[in-house]
Amino acid sequence: MSELVAVLAIVDFRRPQLNRKPSLDHLARLAGLTDDRFRACLRSLKDRKLVVWSGTEEAMDFDLSGLILSVNKLTDRIDEE
Repeated sequence: MSELVAVLAIVDFRRPQLNRKPSLDHLARLAGLTDDRFRACLRSLKDRKLVVWSGTEEAMDFDLSGLILSVNKLTDRIDEE
């Protein structure tokens, strides 16, 4: 469940007119997680090839294409049934 909360915090922060990138601390607070727990969630999501990040902990950038691909595959399977 913590991983889902972490992803939702990342998605919630993504905006078309983003002036600055979020910090790990800010995203962890949005998710209601400690910094260490948020880092653990990011590692798990990265290990499962769902989320990739770059930058520093003060200005993080995220690639959610692995997550989107995974959701699309699951959705295609449901449509086939």
